[in-house]
Amino acid sequence: METVEKGLYPPFDRPFDSAQDRLRASDLDDLSMPAHGEPVEPAHGEPVEPAHGEPVEPRTAHHSVPADSIAALVPVKALRHSKSRLRPVLSDGQRHALVMAMLEDVVGLLSDVPAVATTAVVSPDAEVLAFARQLGAQAIREPSQPRGLNAALTFASDALSGQGASGLLVLPVDVPLATRADVEAILNHINANPSIVLCPSRSGGTNALALRPAGLIPFRFGHRSSAAHQREARVRGLLLEVLPLPSLALDIDRPNDLAAVLAQPNGTKSQQLLASLPPHPLVLSPSKDPSPHPLILSPSKDERTSAPGSTSSP
Repeated sequence: METVEKGLYPPFDRPFDSAQDRLRASDLDDLSMPAHGEPVEPAHGEPVEPAHGEPVEPRTAHHSVPADSIAALVPVKALRHSKSRLRPVLSDGQRHALVMAMLEDVVGLLSDVPAVATTAVVSPDAEVLAFARQLGAQAIREPSQPRGLNAALTFASDALSGQGASGLLVLPVDVPLATRADVEAILNHINANPSIVLCPSRSGGTNALALRPAGLIPFRFGHRSSAAHQREARVRGLLLEVLPLPSLALDIDRPNDLAAVLAQPNGTKSQQLLASLPPHPLVLSPSKDPSPHPLILSPSKDERTSAPGSTSSP
């Protein structure tokens, strides 16, 4: 059985069983990668430029989507900055592999929804964009100025609107419990024009935002973004529907979120990857229940492990 080449996604050596695994070192020659397989990033939010004098990819390629269709947009940070709050329990290589597995899951999920005409990934990271293309998604390179998640979403949203999309669904990469039924439920609620549907996270954030038309309100992702998005709709006299979906309430941000994912096996690449990690620092909690035990992560010096079922503030 063929295994992953060392240094690509350390420390994993596992069979090539996904599109991520087929992203070979030969595909990464133009990504300017230093030691340990970490992509070069000039500064936070700036695009990773190809090395060896290769031409820089356009920020957006030419695409078109059917009129009156819905486009899905998945934002992904540069790998070196992704999921930094998981550093107490995951190595850099493990965090990077987790982000790529979650990207494979969410792009695959969106591809299975007939109402989604196209899926795009916006990121400053060339490795992420190369993988997005392998998954069949549009790759939109985040501009270096202005920087930040909301600026990147605005740029990509404008690009998708220019291709003909009449509506937009923003779905973060870190929602590994999301289902096709969740996406279909959201899209069923934006038939009217204008429409805004928001799925809140359990910590007050926004884990899905659907707009028809795209650009109806400015993006306000960040701390307590659910309230911020509702405020933007209210000041414009627009009705925003809050649609709580339990499987979309969880996003991967803190170590306890990993335990919650492992407690709900769903066959995704993300869940399989987490389940394949060595026992340390994951510790099985004692339980008399014969069903699979939830995993509780060992607390770091800066973070205490919450009791099962509890939530933590951002």
